[in-house]
Amino acid sequence: WTNPTLQPLPTDLPSPPPPILDPPSTSHAKPYNPSLASSTTTTSYSSFTDTHDTSPSPTPLA
Repeated sequence: WTNPTLQPLPTDLPSPPPPILDPPSTSHAKPYNPSLASSTTTTSYSSFTDTHDTSPSPTPLA
């Protein structure tokens, strides 16, 4: 009962996983990669410039 039921389940499972993993991988990787990279790069640069600008400004003034 459980044996025959589990047998057809795994056979059908491996079939749908490939197509399901493909769309989310490409769709998620495309918008996620550029979005995260652009957001991270801009934020990192802005933070770095802001921190550096604020650090040297008060240091020499003091």
